Amino acid sequence: MSKAYQAYLGEGLTPSLVAMRAEESSTRTVGVTQLRLFYGMISEDRVFDRLLSGPTNDVWNTPWMQYLRKLNVEFNTGFRVIEIKTDGSRVSGVTVEDPSENSSITADFYIAAMPVDVMAAIMTDELKRAAPSLANLDKLSTRWMNGIQFYLRKDEPLVNGHAIYLDSPWALTSISQKQFWSNVNLARYGDGTIRGILSVDVSNWDAPGVVFGKPARECTAEQNKEEVWTQLKQHLNVGGVTQIDDANLVSWFLDPDIEFPNPSAAANAELLLINTAGPLQ
Repeated sequence: MSKAYQAYLGEGLTPSLVAMRAEESSTRTVGVTQLRLFYGMISEDRVFDRLLSGPTNDVWNTPWMQYLRKLNVEFNTGFRVIEIKTDGSRVSGVTVEDPSENSSITADFYIAAMPVDVMAAIMTDELKRAAPSLANLDKLSTRWMNGIQFYLRKDEPLVNGHAIYLDSPWALTSISQKQFWSNVNLARYGDGTIRGILSVDVSNWDAPGVVFGKPARECTAEQNKEEVWTQLKQHLNVGGVTQIDDANLVSWFLDPDIEFPNPSAAANAELLLINTAGPLQ
């Protein structure tokens, strides 16, 4: 297709709407999802872009866990799954490691809600024979797609929704949060001076940046902040209008799943699954 099509509908919308890399993804997976999202755009009775009304823990995670506890759900944290056992047709138990010893858990049903790279690492030959559809998990692709937040003295709404920076080297997308958090008093957080939060996703960790000439995965945390902030200013501070001002920045927070030191030992504890064509067929 044309360069404009690729920029806007292919590479542009895919990271922000489907959280996927258009260059590598299955056309069917991304295409079907985007068609449904486009339908939401043009249908008067549908909401296209749903957003949380406050910080994720406050309005989603914590209330959900409280609700489940009322239903007598018990959460056990600090355990690591070592092995999923099978009798040849069903899961027969799970071996977990806690700080003191290994133990085996048996249940009526098991749900493995793990990142694909973690699940692939504990897939045994017995499990693959029992569940052939999972035999190719290690063939699935993963990439980095993580975010950084900027805390502002004065709120900058930017746009009423997500912003896509189509030609930014690191394929940035952003959302200005406060406009959707009508019942949240940001002054209760941090040092009390915060009035706006700008959340930014970095979708390309392999392209050289504009400040240090290095990809994001080879930058320090401070360099990542400087690169993203600079790329935002390049796109937003145009026509004599300054939407991103250094004096307005109070602090910032990089996704802690990006583990340092960089560049020699950079790691990502939360990889993005890329649904490529073929591996699970």
